[in-house]
Amino acid sequence: MSFGDPTLQHNGGGGWISGKDDAFKVMKRAWDLGINFYDTANVYSMGKAEEILGEFMQGRRDDAVIATKVYFPTGEKPNDSGLSRKHIFRQINESLRRRGGVEGQAKERQAG
Repeated sequence: MSFGDPTLQHNGGGGWISGKDDAFKVMKRAWDLGINFYDTANVYSMGKAEEILGEFMQGRRDDAVIATKVYFPTGEKPNDSGLSRKHIFRQINESLRRRGGVEGQAKERQAG
């Protein structure tokens, strides 16, 4: 399921994006069935998906597992994309802010 704000898609599309009300219905049903893992990204609806997820997680935070992706560009500057330590940690903080302080765990992946 993809949710957020259809008007905020990079490609100008978004007919397949669900808004907040539909997203809450689906997430509530999933939660009631025991699904507690949610995967998102910093660029989904330009951060709006994380805001919706954070609002839904109010009162559920301790029982949820939330993953977010950070690679994709959020601006035009050199540190606004990629997997540099600076970009990763900036986007973790931004993701937490968008989700209203939902607890997160940063994991560093090393090759080799």
